[in-house]
Amino acid sequence: MSIKITQCSSDKIERYEHQINTLLKAMKMESAFVTDESTFDHFPEKCFTNKAIKKLEKDYKVTITGNKKICDVAEEMYNYRPF
Repeated sequence: MSIKITQCSSDKIERYEHQINTLLKAMKMESAFVTDESTFDHFPEKCFTNKAIKKLEKDYKVTITGNKKICDVAEEMYNYRPF
């Protein structure tokens, strides 16, 4: 068995920092190590199925599922224009 170590980018995480922080707060995470490859599956399911996350889904018209990348949801939130 061999272990492969890969450095993950954080470009999108830095670009959408405000939205990432909003998501983490809704997930009740005080802090977390998040990269561009992080998905909601990397966190306990209760973190992304609570009422605060459901409200974000409704407010920003996004869908949050376990296999979805956090930075992709953050990008959708950033690009959401309700008008």
